[in-house]
This record gives sequence, C-alpha cells and structure tokens, in this order.
Amino acid sequence: DGTLLATGSGASVVDMLMTSTRAQDPKNKDLPFHERWNLAYEDAIEAEHTIRLFDLSSGTEIKRIDAPGAILSLAFSLDGRYLASGGGYSSPTPDMRCTGCEVRLLDVRSGLEVNRFAAGENQNHFQSEVGAVAFSPNRMLLARGDYNEVVITSTDSGREISRLRGYSQPSFALSISRDNRFTAIGHGIGAALWDHQTGRPSPVFPAKSPGPVDFS
Repeated sequence: DGTLLATGSGASVVDMLMTSTRAQDPKNKDLPFHERWNLAYEDAIEAEHTIRLFDLSSGTEIKRIDAPGAILSLAFSLDGRYLASGGGYSSPTPDMRCTGCEVRLLDVRSGLEVNRFAAGENQNHFQSEVGAVAFSPNRMLLARGDYNEVVITSTDSGREISRLRGYSQPSFALSISRDNRFTAIGHGIGAALWDHQTGRPSPVFPAKSPGPVDFS
C-alpha cells in the first residue's frame, strides 16, 4: 500500500568468499570448499541478520524481525498483510548445513512467522540460498526460487501448487501474472515464462545477463 519499506541485512556465502582476504589468497585456492568457506566466515564482520520495517512518511524504523541467516530477497503481498523473505547462510556447520536457506512468511502487523519453507538442494546436496521470492497480485500464491527449481505454494495453506524441477539456471527474479497462470523467471541466461498448467518453461527469452522480470 506504499506505506512501508522493508530492508534486509547479512552477507551471502558468495559475498563472504569474494571479500575474504584469506579465502582469496592464491596459496589457499586449492583448499576444499568447506575449508575456504570457514576462512571466509572467520574473516567476515559479524553480520546482523535482521529485517527492518520503515514508515515511509516519517522515515522512522517501526519494527525489527530477526532472521536465522542472511536476507537475500524480500517481497510484500500487495495487500500489505504478508512479507516473504528468502534466506542464505549465516554460519558454517560441520556438515555444511545451511541454517538460513529457507523462505519465511511473516505477518507484517505482528512480525510473527506464519509459515516456513525449506530450500531445495544444489548439485552438491547442500541446501541452496533463496535468491528470489514473489507473491501473485491477489497474494494467493507465493513463488520461491533457489539453485535449480522454482516452487509455487498457496500463501494461506502452505500447500505446494506446482514445481519446476530440473531447471538448469538459478533464479534471480520472479514475477507471477495477474491470472496466476504464468511465472516469469529471471535467470543466468535471460528469462523464461513458466506455464503452471504444463509445468514447463516456454518460451525462453535469451539475454546476456540476469535481470528483473515483471508483468504488465
């Protein structure tokens, strides 16, 4: 409704690896991934994993919502009732389990969690960071995208509606059409239009780099 602004904080695993001096040191380039990841986390400034809500008319912060990991994506439902957050890594665990790789559905008024959806696994069988979330215009559907699949769920019940499996590209942006039939996906090689009825991405619109997508 144009009255609130939500912001998220926290570095993703890619951010940590790219900015860590020790993880990028040539002498450490041949270390196993989990060892470089541990170096990166030790080098990183302790991140505050928090969602902040601001009142746009006054610019004042009105609410903080703690999160289990880095906040990588946010989306309000158009009626302002819900806020969805997509998360990523927070701290390394011995089994490389991602403690924040999930989507949380939050009630904006109370700040309480309404539902939670775990992310899928990547090619190494680790949970993927969730880089994109989106509501349908009528807020009945919630889309989330991680390493190589997009999942559509019912916002109210949490029931899975549709799933695009075996997708070869991570999702960087999502948008659901007004009739709830299509999801546009911004990915590493362009954009795809996913038909919920067939479960297939068609057509695919090539591009040189990933970018935002939206329906008129």
